[in-house]
Amino acid sequence: MANVRSSLVLVFLLCILCFNTNANDIKQKQSVVYGKQDLINYIEKWKIKDGLAGTFISDYFCDFLNYNPVLFFQTMKNNPPIYDEWVDRIGELSFVDWGGCIDRECLRNMVISSLEQCCLINNPDLKPLRKKLLDKLRKTKVRKID
Repeated sequence: MANVRSSLVLVFLLCILCFNTNANDIKQKQSVVYGKQDLINYIEKWKIKDGLAGTFISDYFCDFLNYNPVLFFQTMKNNPPIYDEWVDRIGELSFVDWGGCIDRECLRNMVISSLEQCCLINNPDLKPLRKKLLDKLRKTKVRKID
């Protein structure tokens, strides 16, 4: 019986170790994918986008907003023409459901929720950017294409 307990404790400890390693790996990957330079690179890609590239970049912007809205707005504050164009076109780029694997309504709701919870107390100059996007998203409905 003592061997069984020892084995269970060992398995439990290994599970904790593996979980912590995986969680740290995931967190590290997210910080790499959603770093400031990555966002700047996508802003540069936006300037030369064509076709479906606009949809992919727009989806990346939405994902970035969910991960780090303050950094997103701080970076976009320095790129007003890009930000304004993206907000104006977000409905046609990220919220048209072509029947793919992305739940566009869920994405829209996640971005809205992220914006509503985003604390900009220390960054009052970013509030107009958030308001503009939030107003647009609240008016935007997901279109389904069969």
